[in-house]
Amino acid sequence: MNVLSVYCSHTGAISISKDNELLVHIEISRINRFKNVPWPDSYLIKKINELNVPFDHILLTHLDDHCTDMWLYIINQKKLIIKNNCLIHITKEHHIFHASCAKLFNNRTDYLVWDGSGLNYDFDDHFADEQTSYFKNNLNNSFKLLHTNHGTDYVKDNIHVSPHNIGIGQVYQILTRELGLFLKDQFSEGKAMALSSFGKMNIDYYNKIIFQNHFNKNYIIANHSKNINTKKIFSGNFNTDIDNKDAQDLAFTFQKACEFMAIQFIKKLKINNDITISGGVGQNILINSILSKEFNFNIYVDPICDDQGISLGRLNHFLNFKLEKEKGVYLGFKPKYELEIFNNNFKINDCSIKEAAKVVNSFPMAIFQGRSEQGQRALGNRSLLMNATHPECISLINKIKKREWYRPFACSILYEEISNWFINNIKQDPEYMMFVYTAKEDKLTFLKNVTAKDNTSRIQGVKSTTNKNYYDLLKMYNEEYKIPFLLNTSLNQPGEPIVETLYDLKNMMLNTSLNYAYLPEIKKIIIKIKDE
Repeated sequence: MNVLSVYCSHTGAISISKDNELLVHIEISRINRFKNVPWPDSYLIKKINELNVPFDHILLTHLDDHCTDMWLYIINQKKLIIKNNCLIHITKEHHIFHASCAKLFNNRTDYLVWDGSGLNYDFDDHFADEQTSYFKNNLNNSFKLLHTNHGTDYVKDNIHVSPHNIGIGQVYQILTRELGLFLKDQFSEGKAMALSSFGKMNIDYYNKIIFQNHFNKNYIIANHSKNINTKKIFSGNFNTDIDNKDAQDLAFTFQKACEFMAIQFIKKLKINNDITISGGVGQNILINSILSKEFNFNIYVDPICDDQGISLGRLNHFLNFKLEKEKGVYLGFKPKYELEIFNNNFKINDCSIKEAAKVVNSFPMAIFQGRSEQGQRALGNRSLLMNATHPECISLINKIKKREWYRPFACSILYEEISNWFINNIKQDPEYMMFVYTAKEDKLTFLKNVTAKDNTSRIQGVKSTTNKNYYDLLKMYNEEYKIPFLLNTSLNQPGEPIVETLYDLKNMMLNTSLNYAYLPEIKKIIIKIKDE
């Protein structure tokens, strides 16, 4: 049985299986090059058809903002390879597919889905919008929903429903609106989280967010509007300017309030066994890290916890959790090394690992290899790298990335070196950059370019078994320069999706100051020829 699964709403993605084997999973914007827009384009359809998989089933999943009709048009026009008896399945279920995606990465836990919103429920006129859902992982490859939304205002069939409350995801959306970020970037919660490390607690703000161990219904919920791009709750001129201390205090206070509510929520549900977090709130690595330290059971995080994972979860659920995939998140299309596109303005040289280490020690260098990593993190297949101890590291990287002043860069480090450089008090491996680690005090001078203001770093512990080429580069770099880590950020221009193909890489090199791209699979380096 061959299946195409499509999530047709924001952060849309496709997942394709053949006889229960996952062939590809990729965010649609990586192909159509429109960030967070899931429109199908001719190149995406071409890439799907090149797999030569005649589909028996096509699964279309969406929320209210969707392009399902576009996909149906393509199907009806027979632009895809489908069998005559191909069946089309359309659904709006959401949190169950987040949990089903998480189950692909860890199938031995229960699942806590934290989101902005998902499917709407109606329990005997008790309306509830999926924001937080807790699923018990049954032994027969099924889930039992024990809770949806925040609180326990109403109970039916052992499902706790809160029809009049608001969850962490929606509260964080309020913060992005207050800071003026929402109009610039619809999914800007990560930027608000980064700003929080520059602030301090404001008790007046806190009391407007939290009341009697709940989000404040008298203030936040009374003033909350779904028109979150215009309506404001807090009085003040909040923005992300470096001298706006009130905004930084607001961000810090929101973050601490949400961390408190996350802890309270898990305690209220009396969770005492291992869980995997999915949903958009799983991107809040500060919450993940606090929870890992707070509880004595294991807390994992789905590495594709945002809505890109919905198509993958839908596929896994449809196949009764029998989907087989390769380890990790390197799930994109296999690249084509069409080096002839670099004939003008570039030269291509043979390149050893030692030579690549020498380049990255002095200059920003892209690494492009294999199937692209999926999710929100660059993990060494589509990454922009540099020596993190270089005195001009941040300025050189930011000529390319143009990142906001308050957003720190991440760190990739040899897995076996983590405890020598960071306080290793997080119970889970930092394979996917879903937690933050505190730098050791005597290492701060070396790590200052990959740590936030609070001396924490979003790190990727790199193992030879998960990414050999990237591990070998880090190992060689350590042998040559006695530093086992590199600055690692996503390989993309500002506001654009991560590079997927060599064509995307060429465009990025032509339009930025990026001059070097290392291709370890074929032992080549692309060098942009500078104008005289």
